Amino acid sequence: MPPRRHSQPTRTATPTVAPPREPKPISAEAPPDPPASYRLVEHLGARLGPALAVLREAGSTAPGTPPIDADGLRRARVATRRLRAFVQLYARALGPKKARGLNRRLREITRALGPVREQQASLDLLARAANETTDALQRAALEHLTVATRARNKAAEKKALRKLQRADPAALADDVTDALDRICGRLLRAGEGVHTYVWPGLESSLRGMLSELPARDPEGDIEVLHEVRIRAKRLRYTLELVRPLLGEHDRTTRRIAKKVQRGLGTFHDAALLQSLAAEQAEVLHDQGHEILGRALASLAMTLAQQRDAALATATPWLAAFDPAALMARLTTAFAGPEPSTVRDGPSEPKPALLE
Repeated sequence: MPPRRHSQPTRTATPTVAPPREPKPISAEAPPDPPASYRLVEHLGARLGPALAVLREAGSTAPGTPPIDADGLRRARVATRRLRAFVQLYARALGPKKARGLNRRLREITRALGPVREQQASLDLLARAANETTDALQRAALEHLTVATRARNKAAEKKALRKLQRADPAALADDVTDALDRICGRLLRAGEGVHTYVWPGLESSLRGMLSELPARDPEGDIEVLHEVRIRAKRLRYTLELVRPLLGEHDRTTRRIAKKVQRGLGTFHDAALLQSLAAEQAEVLHDQGHEILGRALASLAMTLAQQRDAALATATPWLAAFDPAALMARLTTAFAGPEPSTVRDGPSEPKPALLE
């Protein structure tokens, strides 16, 4: 008979409690900023992405898509200006032939939509004047001029739409997108040397805007002052593209350009409408509508006062819009090389652009 085995008592293991882990110290330092090249690429996407979307929308012919309205035409024109600033800034990197082609196609749309913008500005001024006047006769004159301006605006819109469709803005948006992708790749590869990479193209663009700047005489011709306004707008759009590299150091320059652009824009719109009102007043007078003609002549005088007030507001900013001072300030802000001489006379040979 085998010996009896005594059962062994079951032992229960006592778990070992690990000591609590000390929490990792939280660093008080903020995470490092991303490289300048990364921030610039991200900024370009944020600034130009909406402009490309507007251009594609303007060229949409999908079934059920509503036709583009006056506001859409205005936004398309602004979009082409922003995209042209990009193409001109990186012209050498894109290649002269490619850059010229893109700039030409964008400029065609900009110019085609110009008359629509001017007519719409006149309608806005007329609507504001109608809201402010309490004189029944002047309101009648405003209605007369509004009807004539609205008819010209509709004709300008139809003509602009035909030109817009021929320009194929959707295909143009695709081509500019390819150019943007190409430039962004080069900027990322430039890394911390992105300032040095961008500066030659930026300086050349600035020289193109500021060299041979038309006379900034407040008593000058309206078209000459309009050209100054266009230069100020181009300067703003170009500086917007490189803001991550400039930070807030170019705030003064951007403010000067913005004040010049807006002040001369108000002046230009009021001057055009004042001239139109004066001409139409003479037509009404010759047709025998003397009372309505006098009311319209009174409106022309009011617009002349608005024109003069806008120019008076812009005058000190015109004085600050000095080519040499602007170039020196931007060069210092960009921490680039010594500024080249920028004069109101013949331009010097332009420096090499981006390779």
